[in-house]
Amino acid sequence: MLGTESMTGSAGQQRVSIDFVRNFVIPIPPKNQQDEILKCVYSIFAAYRTIINRAQREIDLIREYRTRLIADVVTGKVDVRKVEVRREKEEEREKAKGRSEKEEEELEEMLEEAEGLLEEER
Repeated sequence: MLGTESMTGSAGQQRVSIDFVRNFVIPIPPKNQQDEILKCVYSIFAAYRTIINRAQREIDLIREYRTRLIADVVTGKVDVRKVEVRREKEEEREKAKGRSEKEEEELEEMLEEAEGLLEEER
């Protein structure tokens, strides 16, 4: 094992000597390779930022729609007196807590799109 020869101490309190730490070589890739790594990391983050921004925009639109719908119901622009409220069975309520198939498909599409963006960046 690396450094075990230079360990000192006993009773489970072994430590590496300061000389070992001072002389330990940490490999650092050349500058051009570091730049390539950074480009790759940035492109991955950009793809995820795109997904996050799109999801946030959809959330904002849904909230805006909800606010508008509530306002329309309160002001009487939308008549909800004849709307039936469906009572869900316990199983359906439990399922509703998780993701629907449509949500799963949308997430899968977003991930595929992100992977496509990553491939384009490369």
